[in-house]
Amino acid sequence: MNISEKVATEIYNEIIIDLITDYKQRLENKDFIEYEFIQKFYKGLNEDKKEEFVLFLDSFAMDIVSIVLGGFDGSTKLGSFFGGFTIKHEGEEITPYLQDNFLGVYEDDFDKKTRQDTK
Repeated sequence: MNISEKVATEIYNEIIIDLITDYKQRLENKDFIEYEFIQKFYKGLNEDKKEEFVLFLDSFAMDIVSIVLGGFDGSTKLGSFFGGFTIKHEGEEITPYLQDNFLGVYEDDFDKKTRQDTK
């Protein structure tokens, strides 16, 4: 696994897995004081709709991260900025294909979850 793939995996784990799991737990455990209205909305949903809402959060976060990473990679135009960014970690460039690698991690995880759900 190259550095870009490793970074994409860590971004995915931190934002999509850990953060969305944290939000879901906060919605369930009354720890969402700053967003009490969302918690009331969420608590009023049946279990299927709660799952759909969490999937929406997951997709929303994926889209935002993908747009930012695409801006760095040059596949997404950010206003007057288009490509030309280089991100390095310890001298090794991680920018090329960062968005593609991130989306690949998501697709792999989605495929694993889908296979588990059908068992």
